[in-house]
Amino acid sequence: MRLEHIVSLAVSQMFGRLIRRAAVYAVAAVFVLAVIYELSAAGTVALSDIYGPVYARLIVAGIDAVIVLLLATILFATRARSTPAGIAASAPLKGLTDARIAMLIESAMLGYSLGRNKQR
Repeated sequence: MRLEHIVSLAVSQMFGRLIRRAAVYAVAAVFVLAVIYELSAAGTVALSDIYGPVYARLIVAGIDAVIVLLLATILFATRARSTPAGIAASAPLKGLTDARIAMLIESAMLGYSLGRNKQR
C-alpha cells in the first residue's frame, strides 16, 4: 500500500468522523430548539390562567431574556484573551514544536522512500 493511500484513508476517516459528529450535533440542536419551544408554550399556557395571556407572554419573554444574558455573560467570561507582553515571549516555542513535527514527518518520508528504493 502506498503512502498516499494511507494518508488519504486517514484523512477520509477523520473527515467522515467529523461529518458524522456535525450531523449528530445538528439533529441535537433541532431537538433542543423543539424542547425550548414546547417548554415556552407550556409555560405560557400555565401562566395565562393565572396572570392573563399578555402578562404570561411577558413573563416567558423575560425568563428567556435572562437566560440569553446569562449565556452571553458566560461566553464573554470564557473568551480567548490576548496574551500580555511577558507571556508573548513563549510564542517562538510554538514554532519550535511545528519544526519538530515537520522534521518527524520528513524523516518518516525519507525512511519510506529509502526503504522503497532498496534493491532486492
